[in-house]
Amino acid sequence: MTQRGKPIAMLKSIDDDSHVKTRVCQYEALKNGKGVDVAKRLVFSKIESQNLVLRKQGLRQFDMLTVKRSVERIEADSLNGVGLSLLPLEGQCSNRYFS
Repeated sequence: MTQRGKPIAMLKSIDDDSHVKTRVCQYEALKNGKGVDVAKRLVFSKIESQNLVLRKQGLRQFDMLTVKRSVERIEADSLNGVGLSLLPLEGQCSNRYFS
């Protein structure tokens, strides 16, 4: 715990197998394509949130139609493939956002 009493980590027994259910659901999401869809939605939502901040501050915004098309165009069989395609897009938007 921190000095203010907030938990930093939690110890679990080795016999505790609750994480197995989570891992099985993650593998199922990869098989049926939901994992890829979730990754795309997370990146798009992040960029959309950054755009809202830019709008609120009166700064130049992203062209969200172009961003949406770029995210939708990404096709890959694996989450790694999608990640390799999403990272540059996310990086470009983040660089512009933080500048």
